[in-house]
Amino acid sequence: MRIPLRFITTPVLASALFFGACATRREAFDKAFEAGRLEKAENISQTAITKSRPDALEWLLRAADSAHFAGKLNDAVATYARACELFHLRDSENQALMRDPARMEASLLKNSGENSYFARTYERIFAETRRGEALLESGDPRAARKAFAAAEAWRENAMKRIPLETSGRSRALDALLARDAPAAGDHAPYFAATRFCEQYVKDPAFDAYGSHANPYSTYISAIVALLDGDAASAEAGLKAAAVMLQRNQQVINEANWFGPSPKHPEAANRVWVIIENGLQPRLREVRVESRQDLPTPTGTISTKLHLALPVLEVIDSPYTGFRVNSSGRKEPLYSEVLANVDAIARAEYNQALPDLTKHETVRALIRASASASPNTTAPKVPFPAANTRQWSTLPKNIHLLTFNMPADRTFTLSSTHGARSLPVTIPPCKNAIILFRVPGTLSDAPPPRVLTFN
Repeated sequence: MRIPLRFITTPVLASALFFGACATRREAFDKAFEAGRLEKAENISQTAITKSRPDALEWLLRAADSAHFAGKLNDAVATYARACELFHLRDSENQALMRDPARMEASLLKNSGENSYFARTYERIFAETRRGEALLESGDPRAARKAFAAAEAWRENAMKRIPLETSGRSRALDALLARDAPAAGDHAPYFAATRFCEQYVKDPAFDAYGSHANPYSTYISAIVALLDGDAASAEAGLKAAAVMLQRNQQVINEANWFGPSPKHPEAANRVWVIIENGLQPRLREVRVESRQDLPTPTGTISTKLHLALPVLEVIDSPYTGFRVNSSGRKEPLYSEVLANVDAIARAEYNQALPDLTKHETVRALIRASASASPNTTAPKVPFPAANTRQWSTLPKNIHLLTFNMPADRTFTLSSTHGARSLPVTIPPCKNAIILFRVPGTLSDAPPPRVLTFN
């Protein structure tokens, strides 16, 4: 069987790019969110939740962020909670699906975007972390800590769940291939010929901070534990974050701050400034076509396999870092990266890509077999379309600045090389966490959320 290794890739956008009144819902939302028009962004999201049932989870997450950064904390907490409930519901649905071979096969023959959106592990971790932040802002640190613990539980869940789901899908795909395109035989040679990982992923083994790890979630959980008087949990969390962030001197210093047990220090007159910068990579569709010699019961024919796969496209931010100026400080303090979300997204994409590529290759083989043999009993497979759904409001990276409380309780935040600065005044308190969200520019960013602790 001859399988040429040449193939053509044609990138196309997951959704057509329309402007003005013709803009798609996702484009309209992204444009509003990046420009700081949060009420409009939330309205678009809430409308989409009812109109796009398979996408309900995706839009719930967008709606929750829009409400959160607009200061509508009750709405944000409730919407994050609905999304987190859907994570569990989707997993239950998936487990039931895997116990029903007929339904499992039917779902695999569809384009992935037609099935319910399950959310990636890092999105689940961020959702619980965001819920924790909103609860913290609402004045409920104990509930916030439970949400942070739930974020860590999703990481542990993924390490058990994903291998089982992957192996279950793989067995079902092999069964589909044997039944509906038996002449094609083993899918592996086709998979090798149509695989495109190396074109878009420089290092398929890249794992960012460790399997499904998110240093921001670990860090914020540790700081809140410290401010809640739980020094043991704070120490464990900060040391775990320091292992992930070996170039972040601020986190390392805080991890080293703890003396021998039981001599734990207490935080006093301290400020933590956390800036969520930019937007995470976007998924866009790439079409892959490869000419194949496909065996049939009556001979070999030359045909095309058509695949559609999502690829990550990094979005540039105008800012590479931030600085704080405050009274009593001769030189500015510069931020350090607390979490590279681009890298977290890349790591999970890399892990999922082989399974996804096998799925699309098997579907393409079944589709080609049905076209090549008019009398085949193979089911109809729709023309491929990539699943580019995602939680688009997550940041590109997260920056940290931590310092002693200024004497006049004020500071200004600016980009590393920019003239534009944002003044912040901290109310009377013992410690404070200041949360910024800067999806586009500082000029368009919503006001910072100031959390005080006594």
